[in-house]
Amino acid sequence: MKNKFDGVLFDFDGTIANTSKGIYNGFDYARREMGFRELTAEELSTVIGPPLFGSFKDFYGVEDAVAHELVAKYREYYSVKGIYEIEIYDGMEKLFADLKSAGVKIGVATAKPQNFTEKALIKLDVLKYMDTLVGPDFNNISDSKVDIINKALHNIGTSPDRTCMVGDKRYDIEGAKSIKITGVGVLYGFGSREELENAQADYIVSDVKSLYEFLLGDSHK
Repeated sequence: MKNKFDGVLFDFDGTIANTSKGIYNGFDYARREMGFRELTAEELSTVIGPPLFGSFKDFYGVEDAVAHELVAKYREYYSVKGIYEIEIYDGMEKLFADLKSAGVKIGVATAKPQNFTEKALIKLDVLKYMDTLVGPDFNNISDSKVDIINKALHNIGTSPDRTCMVGDKRYDIEGAKSIKITGVGVLYGFGSREELENAQADYIVSDVKSLYEFLLGDSHK
């Protein structure tokens, strides 16, 4: 049976792993160290997905220099503790293993710094399944999700019409649509159905089991 896709790109936060605890703790550490107000639960729920630099600017109305300081404070916490406050979603490792067995190229395309993502994937013992990992470095916070996904697509070398991007936020879907690959939204992460529908996701799945069935069908169970 022919695979549905030759390449599958995954977001990291909220798609491969639940990283909320470490991110929220890091954000809270940074704002306390710099003397800024505590975010509401609703506000805090939006910080996962977009680059933190922009989130700090949006919430606190600060200049670039202060936003850079806040990001640096966040990384003080995250690099020591937050990076390890993660849990892989049930069924995700089997999905990776079976995609590889089926000859599908796998990549990670994330707005999370590449260094942090690599360490997290090593901790979760799933880096071995990846054909590429693309994320911004610490000195380049301007990379858009479109640029990141496009680079990951180039790295795995599959054609756009045979590749999909899997993610939980609108940035993942919008990035996929921009380079004409299939956008698959997941509802088990940090986004909502409304957000994914507004971004015009080609497909939306509710859980990892449904994602597995969409990508591989029933033949690999």
